[in-house]
Amino acid sequence: MTKAYLKRAEVAELLGVPTSTIKHWEHSVKTIGRYVKQNVGGGRKRYGREAIECFREVQRLIKEKRFSINEIDAYFKQGGLTAVRERREAEVKEIAPTSLNQKMQIQVELEEAIKKLEELKALL
Repeated sequence: MTKAYLKRAEVAELLGVPTSTIKHWEHSVKTIGRYVKQNVGGGRKRYGREAIECFREVQRLIKEKRFSINEIDAYFKQGGLTAVRERREAEVKEIAPTSLNQKMQIQVELEEAIKKLEELKALL
């Protein structure tokens, strides 16, 4: 995202959803409203980074966790954007070591395969 604030249509395109979905989420999940910049000329709204983070979390909760809008609203009321950021940081910490361990395991397996190939080559 290069602009500081995006239009509703730009946020919808970014998330791959209709603009009506963004409007519905904004009105149904009250916490998101505090991250929306109001009345940017002509009564139009703009959405900053924080609002987009919230929309992404709403989308994730609907798709992955099958939360209802009421459950999502309660989720945001309990922790809001802070909870979203903490969850993402925890996921990154959890994923990073796993990826490193997987890479190391693959490297060991490749070294063993190379050693076996060299042994077979020596027999020829």
